[in-house]
Amino acid sequence: MAKVNENYLKLPGSYLFSTVAKKAAAYTEANPDKEVIKMSIGDVTKPLAPAVIEAMHKAVDEMGTAEGFHGYGPEQGYDFLRNKIVEKDYAARGIDVKADEIFVSDGAKSDCGNIGDIFSVDNKVAVCDPVYPVYVDTNAMAGRAGDFTDGKWNNLVYMPCKEENGFMPQLPEEKVDIIYLCFPNNPIGVAAMTRLFFTTVRMRHLLQTLTYRTAFMKLRVQKKLRLNSEVFQRKRDLRVQDVHTLLYRMN
Repeated sequence: MAKVNENYLKLPGSYLFSTVAKKAAAYTEANPDKEVIKMSIGDVTKPLAPAVIEAMHKAVDEMGTAEGFHGYGPEQGYDFLRNKIVEKDYAARGIDVKADEIFVSDGAKSDCGNIGDIFSVDNKVAVCDPVYPVYVDTNAMAGRAGDFTDGKWNNLVYMPCKEENGFMPQLPEEKVDIIYLCFPNNPIGVAAMTRLFFTTVRMRHLLQTLTYRTAFMKLRVQKKLRLNSEVFQRKRDLRVQDVHTLLYRMN
């Protein structure tokens, strides 16, 4: 007989953003004269740029011809796209990344959820507090979070992000195996300082795996990160958006 994953039964009643959306809708209905500034889901608010529309129309037209039609793409992404990512996203910033290091997925959210499948349920996980709920919920469904009691999971390590510490996570003193960092962190909307990432990497006696996500951009995972002091000195003024590449290469 098929058995259910009982960790799903431990989840709170609904997804956080669904609850927020229902409450916002109820308030708007009851107060139609009030303007509500929504700060939950990081949704888009502007129309697509003309260049995007043109490219999408062109792609649809190609699929309507025998010569341009194609089915499933390569598992790592089309070469033309991977090469363009290298050219525009990395080489343009002086970063040496090869096309075979690029993986085109269906988005950061599913990556952040699916990446947990390769790790044992015995890993100790640390998350920012507050944090994007996907990181917590996926670990809860996998069985790493323990039990949900008084608004917290008893087997997760929470890293407070408060006004007193500049909304930067207070890194754990105890040994953890996986740390999730998300910046700008919804809902606090603060960008991480470069020193946070180097401090995290230098915690090699505490840390086995670091997952880092910039909103709508990349996810990088590297086991047993080691800090190269020469690289650190050379890159200490590195822009935050490029730090994930440096972390990726520290192996």
